[in-house]
Amino acid sequence: MPARFTFVPGHGLVSLIGEFNKPLTIRSYDFSPDLFVATAPVGSESRGSGGMRILSLGVALFVFWLLLSGHYKPFLIVLGLASCAAILALSRRMTIVDEEGHPVQLALGALTYWPWLIAEIVKSTWGVAKLILNPDLPISPTLVRVPADQKTRVGVNVYANSITLTPGTISVDVQGNQILVHAITAEGAEELLEGAMSARVKALEGSA
Repeated sequence: MPARFTFVPGHGLVSLIGEFNKPLTIRSYDFSPDLFVATAPVGSESRGSGGMRILSLGVALFVFWLLLSGHYKPFLIVLGLASCAAILALSRRMTIVDEEGHPVQLALGALTYWPWLIAEIVKSTWGVAKLILNPDLPISPTLVRVPADQKTRVGVNVYANSITLTPGTISVDVQGNQILVHAITAEGAEELLEGAMSARVKALEGSA
């Protein structure tokens, strides 16, 4: 059976149907304007590079350097400090030490978000493994437009990356306040549309 794409306007779903043990042929694919909806951009963050943000980045870089180095001789520590200072100077020059480049404001929320996300990754990994081991390969590849209700670019990026980190779903594109997601099953797409992960990310960025 040749593969085909179908678009369901009411749900924003595009399903790929076909036999995966044969060469995949695409009869048609209608890039409907409804598939890529241009919506109002998310809220913008300030581009300032405050002293506390730079200081916290410097501390994080130096601690990370110490963990990777494993050497604590004074001369090497001085070199590590110099490297961190050079990176900070360059980053500030590039004006990337801001709420997006160094989202230290999410540190507190991450204490609860990361454990939840890791649990979701483990659960999804088990689900994908069962699909792979099933001789019938019960998959239904689906493209779905998922609303991104986050108020900042950081929130949308965290949401899109969390979708990709979770096995079985991949963020394909971000258009305004919507994310185009490829899901290995229609059930996985519907689960995303329920909005549990989106709500978690909104709580992380403090906009829930």
